[in-house]
This record gives sequence, structure tokens and C-alpha cells, in this order.
Amino acid sequence: MSYDFALTTERSSLLGTESFRDHFSKGLQNSQQHIYILSGYVKSNGVQWLKNELKERNIPCTIVAQWTPQNLIEGSCDLESYTIAKENNWEFKILNNFHGKIALIDDQILFIGSANLTGRGLSLLPISNKELGVAVKPTTQDKTIIRKLIEESSLMDDQTFNELTDWLN
Repeated sequence: MSYDFALTTERSSLLGTESFRDHFSKGLQNSQQHIYILSGYVKSNGVQWLKNELKERNIPCTIVAQWTPQNLIEGSCDLESYTIAKENNWEFKILNNFHGKIALIDDQILFIGSANLTGRGLSLLPISNKELGVAVKPTTQDKTIIRKLIEESSLMDDQTFNELTDWLN
């Protein structure tokens, strides 16, 4: 069986956990327009890291997470991640059954990997996951797929947040 791959050298080598995080960090620090992060699991330490990387610059961000009640009970996601996003005027969206891990920065660089937007996924904690990823130049089709996923997502709002908070308590 043969596959039809587009030939390009516009990608990084395979990156390990810390190297992936460092390349991602550089992309965030150089961002100018918009950041889209789609991650199955999202925790406040990952969202706080994102905020710190942007260094008070007012870059619009959209975060899409699986963020189910079960995720919140298990601790793979947390309520504080929405609070930090809201404080920064970022969109926080939910896409049930989404398990991908990608970030698109300024429509110019696409990070694809296994790391969630969490402390363990990005090696922000002493005991972290072993992750892999690459940085690539996104194609038009890549950007279309990402935007379609974002459109399919539901926007988190204060009412839903409060209902989830009450339910968890």
C-alpha cells in the first residue's frame, strides 16, 4: 500500500516533551494575531503557562477541550482553566469526544503532538508525561479542518460553568 504524502521540509524534527514545549513557547512568544489550541484535556496550570508565555500581550486565544463532567471528576481537566481563560478574554469551547492535541499560531505554524494543555503534558511539573510532537507549516486544508472543529464546539459561558460547579459540589 502506498500513501500520497505532500513533500515538504517545512517541519521540525520529532520533538520530545521539553523540546516540544520550548518550540511551542517560542511560537507563542512570537504570535501576533490569534492562537487556537485544541486539547483533549486542559488544566489551569497549562492555561496559566499560556498566559505567562504571552507576557501580558493581548493576543486573542481560542481553547477547545473535551472538558466533560467525567473529566472534571477524574481531574484530567479543572474548572480553574475556564476562569483563567475568561480573565484574559479568551474563548473557551467544549467539543465532546475530542482527543486531539494541536495548536495553530497566526495561521503560520501548527504544533501537532501528544501533549495536552496540562502541567504533566507540557512538563511543567516535576513528574511529567513523555510526549512527542512536531511543528509544521499548516496547509489550507489543515486550517479548514481546525476551523470546522472550532465551529462544532460549544462556547462555555458563566451559566454552564456555574451549573458544572454546582453539580461537582
